[in-house]
Amino acid sequence: MTRSALAFSADGSLFAASVGDGSVQVWETARTRLPAATVPVGDGPVLALGFGPHARELHIATPHLPDRTAQLEPSRAAAKVCARAGGGATEAEWHQYLQAVPYRDTCRP
Repeated sequence: MTRSALAFSADGSLFAASVGDGSVQVWETARTRLPAATVPVGDGPVLALGFGPHARELHIATPHLPDRTAQLEPSRAAAKVCARAGGGATEAEWHQYLQAVPYRDTCRP
């Protein structure tokens, strides 16, 4: 049986726990009704977890990689999504899929 790896950020705002499928779940402690964010690891069981300064990164240790870093900053995640998508939705795409929501530029350079 594999034991879960657990960690709290230094300020107590985040809690992380490894899952049997090799991923890590991260919760905001002040927003207990929000579902956990999943950080896929994928190369075996998680042996240890630890947060970096200001809870902006999560360090994950596995048998194959002793220190993998997952960035937890929403702005960095948004920038990566925009880069992968080649920019945000055009105004026409926005109106096609989000008819009830006023258009806004979601991926400003």
